[in-house]
Amino acid sequence: MHNPTGQSVRWHRFPFPSERLLWILLLLSVFFIPAVLNPRWLKTLEGVLTLVGILAVGDWLLTLGHPITIERHLPERVTLDHPVTVTLKFTPHRPYPLHIQIDDDLPGVFVTRDLPMKARLNPNPKSFHYVFYPIRRGRFHLKAVYLWIGGPLGLVFRPLSYPLPAITHVYPDFREAIRLYLKWKHPNRRAGIRRESAVGIGTEFHMLRLYQAGDDWRTIDWHATARLRHPHVRVYHRELQKRLIVVLDSSRVMG
Repeated sequence: MHNPTGQSVRWHRFPFPSERLLWILLLLSVFFIPAVLNPRWLKTLEGVLTLVGILAVGDWLLTLGHPITIERHLPERVTLDHPVTVTLKFTPHRPYPLHIQIDDDLPGVFVTRDLPMKARLNPNPKSFHYVFYPIRRGRFHLKAVYLWIGGPLGLVFRPLSYPLPAITHVYPDFREAIRLYLKWKHPNRRAGIRRESAVGIGTEFHMLRLYQAGDDWRTIDWHATARLRHPHVRVYHRELQKRLIVVLDSSRVMG
């Protein structure tokens, strides 16, 4: 299923510092106590913090606007407990690279270990893939793709959501039923209704054969014996009662 983004992008909240910026601030905090004791160090620390702040603000300004277009490719029909691959295609609108973190609005019955994912997005279009396993059948809605976009330095991230509504249907696994159907349709299998019978005591005549030691003398056909000059006996079909079980799936999916 192809869902191009033509909807408005929502900016959820204020930007937040990345792990890289937090590590830089933690490293600078080590020099705080020496800077208090030495005024020259204090001026140097203030200058470094000012430079880091300017770089963070500039990194955040480079993410403003609509920097990316996203397309989601998702199958409309999937099979229960089987892997499903989803493709997210990103087309950047900036001439510089961006740092992104991707998450999708998957229902709770879609199990995945690939999200969220982190990546570096260059100015060229790029596709990302993740796999999920549906654990319950039914009809499910996917609403939006959530992104955390950072500038080229990756100091500040801005949370955005891209509305990409999609519907997917999860069906049971019919492959085993199809396999049995194809086996039944094999050309080597004899088609049509046929009777499966066993030879033995019964009421329906099957054939004549030569008398053998141990045969019941009551089955001797005297007319055939007189005509063929050898003792012959009658062989009958043995009737068997067979039980037929019909299983019908009357669930909502079959409707």
